[in-house]
Amino acid sequence: MTGAVLLAWLGERNVGARLPAFWALIGALSAGIPMLAFSGGWMGWFLPFAFTGAVVASICRRRIDWEA
Repeated sequence: MTGAVLLAWLGERNVGARLPAFWALIGALSAGIPMLAFSGGWMGWFLPFAFTGAVVASICRRRIDWEA
């Protein structure tokens, strides 16, 4: 929720931050990078969490209307 609010705020100030790929990339990194730190660098944990983060960020972005 916090990430969606921060990305929506950023999207209000920067048109490039509204792109779906940007949201998916930020979601993947914000979910995957902590798993690399806690799992000792094993990629088996990074990929599922990164995919989940990208999907969740994409779902959150879908409902935002910057034109209102």
